[in-house]
Amino acid sequence: MIGNTSRRVSVLVATLCFSRYGFEFSLSQKKADFYRALVHALDFFGGSPRKIIFDNLKAAVLNGSGRHACFHPEFLALCGHFCMEPIACARRDPESTNPNLSEPLSAIEVIRSRVDLSLLTKGTVVIIGLGGIGSILAHYLLLFLASLKDEFHVLLCDGDSYEPSNQYRIVVPDFANKAIAQASWLNENLGRPGLYIRPYPQYLNDKNRREVIQERSLVCLAVDNHATRLLASRTVAELCNGVLISGGNDGVGPGETGSYGNIQIYGRIDNCDAFGAPLQRFHPEIANPADRNPDELGCIELAASGAIPQVLFMNLAVASAMCNAVWRLLMPPADERMYDEVCFDILDAESRPRWLTGPRMPS
Repeated sequence: MIGNTSRRVSVLVATLCFSRYGFEFSLSQKKADFYRALVHALDFFGGSPRKIIFDNLKAAVLNGSGRHACFHPEFLALCGHFCMEPIACARRDPESTNPNLSEPLSAIEVIRSRVDLSLLTKGTVVIIGLGGIGSILAHYLLLFLASLKDEFHVLLCDGDSYEPSNQYRIVVPDFANKAIAQASWLNENLGRPGLYIRPYPQYLNDKNRREVIQERSLVCLAVDNHATRLLASRTVAELCNGVLISGGNDGVGPGETGSYGNIQIYGRIDNCDAFGAPLQRFHPEIANPADRNPDELGCIELAASGAIPQVLFMNLAVASAMCNAVWRLLMPPADERMYDEVCFDILDAESRPRWLTGPRMPS
């Protein structure tokens, strides 16, 4: 009803296939009105899809249907302007306008529809340290990224090389620089168009830190060196936007079982600390490191610094906890702050999140 007058109207229904986000616009079926409504729909969605699937209306299809459709040249021009590939549905098969109705979503498509991947897509995923923890983390985090259709940029950073003595806790792809060896293996086994994996065969140091850690980076730090942890933390603290997830564990030393580990999370949003804190705030051993950056060590010192044995299963637990932190950032609980740390011991089967910068529940 328009006033006291009854009038027949038509409705354009534009729906995003996977999220089911919909837009409706009432208008006539004239060509100009259809084109105008479609532009309004794209403006409402905030962008254009790569493909647009539609019924065989005359404003879009001159003749034929499905694969044999002959598109209206003005409609093709409109699609070209918005970089969309037009796809006409088959005749008398309205469900083909929505691939989800005729074919169920795959498992990874269901998962993808429920998370916000902007943390991973807006910047570079940087993995620093490709030893016992970092190599496991790289394999499983990149397996997840490879299964998606989004574009990701990954930087693997390590100045060390694999040796035969590493094989008791690391699947060594090649006895070469760790970053180069892992990048080669990951590209060969998990590579796909849109997943860009690049090695950076250097230790993180004061000269290259801003090249390695840039705006909107997600930094996964898997090193056993406090000086490097402090350097990475200070670098992330200088960013407007960025996230640091650092993980480590005890080795099997005098009086130590090698079963304890922890991770720390620190995030910056719009030039402010959004969650967590710089690693050195609650850890004096990081604030005042007794060790030095590997770049500053000689060959003998460097060999001695990595002599403490580490338990494979502890490395696995730390890498898993770091992946869990990434997942929580992609799917954050609605009424709970991000934890600052997680401490765990595999002998006692304990894993405890800790909120150090504020209460667990926001006020």
